[in-house]
Amino acid sequence: MLRAFIAFGTLAFTVLTASAAFAQGNSRTAPLGGRSALMGGTGIAAGRDGAAPFLNPATIANVDDTGFAFSANFLQVRSMSVPTFHRPGAVDSSFGDLVLDKTSLTTTEVDLLPSTLCLFVNLSGKTTQGSPGHRLSFCFGTLERDNQSKLAIGYRGGSSEVRVDQGQSFLRRWSRFSIGPAYSVNITDELAVGASLSMLATNFDQLSSGNTSIYSSDGQFLATAIDSVASATSIDVGGAVGFTYKVDSNYQLGLSVSAPSLHILGNYSSLYQTQYSGSVDSAYAKRGEGGFRASMPAKLGVGLAGNLRDVRFELDASINFPRNKATEAKLAVDELLAVSGRRASERTSESSFFGNLQPVVNTGVGIEWFFRPRLGLLLGASTDFTAVPPLSQEPTIGSISFSRMNRASGSIGIGSYGQGTELAVGVEISHMWGKSFVLNPFEVPNRLVPVEQSGFGFVLVVAGATNLNALRATVENVGNIVKPGPKK
Repeated sequence: MLRAFIAFGTLAFTVLTASAAFAQGNSRTAPLGGRSALMGGTGIAAGRDGAAPFLNPATIANVDDTGFAFSANFLQVRSMSVPTFHRPGAVDSSFGDLVLDKTSLTTTEVDLLPSTLCLFVNLSGKTTQGSPGHRLSFCFGTLERDNQSKLAIGYRGGSSEVRVDQGQSFLRRWSRFSIGPAYSVNITDELAVGASLSMLATNFDQLSSGNTSIYSSDGQFLATAIDSVASATSIDVGGAVGFTYKVDSNYQLGLSVSAPSLHILGNYSSLYQTQYSGSVDSAYAKRGEGGFRASMPAKLGVGLAGNLRDVRFELDASINFPRNKATEAKLAVDELLAVSGRRASERTSESSFFGNLQPVVNTGVGIEWFFRPRLGLLLGASTDFTAVPPLSQEPTIGSISFSRMNRASGSIGIGSYGQGTELAVGVEISHMWGKSFVLNPFEVPNRLVPVEQSGFGFVLVVAGATNLNALRATVENVGNIVKPGPKK
């Protein structure tokens, strides 16, 4: 016991002192596995479900037989609140003395979330003590997923002197999908090593659109509009190596190292335009097309798992290392500026736009208490801090960071274990806070500004696993039921 905590403390100290910055962008937006998700996202030391190949490929040695593991995070409910959505910043003097109340916006979304599906294969068959055991897995799953949108938002404000009519829509969608094999071998009874290779597909879509009209009692009229749209895809290759070590019969350590991903191909398309109609009419448009890369940073994770009487637990810590130019868009840019009474000016150029990631430390803890021989109560807690740098300047074409959110989660569930089958059912509840870019329609020209944002989320997790023997027995039982009896 003492040796386990000393070893874990040494590894955790290495991780936790690597950086004092807390941020992330965000690696735990899509829960992995079932049991792992309900135990605080842990599994670096003793993962045994569909999350194992993603968290630490060495832990697939914990899978006893050839079989399947699936996870279906069936339902997500998320509510986000922006207190200053309709008046996020300063009001230009050309709009006069505006009276704007009830400026907050709350969005509630219900979504279906896919997660992981894995096939595990025992390459060694039955092994004797001391002989190496080889395991192979092939998995696909959603590593990251974030979706926030609100379309056709209407707003009216003003006073007896001035009336304001406004319409807005926004959408932010981000996902990262992984598919590939993982391999693990027990070198000794205590030590297992593993490696994984994955193809990564990252997709990003963004839309911010708004139109504002100002009417005054003296007959004056102002109108502003802004549209910002972007779509990007990046295909990359990722790899990881991992180790697990049994300290004694009760405790096991895990270490996982993920290399920075290698880019293969990608594309980016963006359009940003603003219009103003008042004493002088003007319009500005900027369009970019070209290549795009969204790389994953290097990552180090450590874990300690314990298997005591009626209780299993795991403590994990991980760090995502900083990466300059984590995202890069190399674009051909066309710009146009038009002002009433003047000749429009146009310009073309070749430009590169970069996004950096800061270092981030995240932790997770999970407990499983067996209140019955085959039934366990699953409890977990985790953090998901963001690596996105603080939002300051307005995003330009080539940007993908339109929000900066942190998340803290807690989970509870039930795990059921049968002959060759497992089932986990539970819920994860999270609190989110941070900043997001929203449209300020009262600046000339209109622009996006950062504002405070907070909310909560709820995910229903249903996951399970079975081996081929259990599947074969089920098929045989069904066949016996539907098989017609002898003719009389």
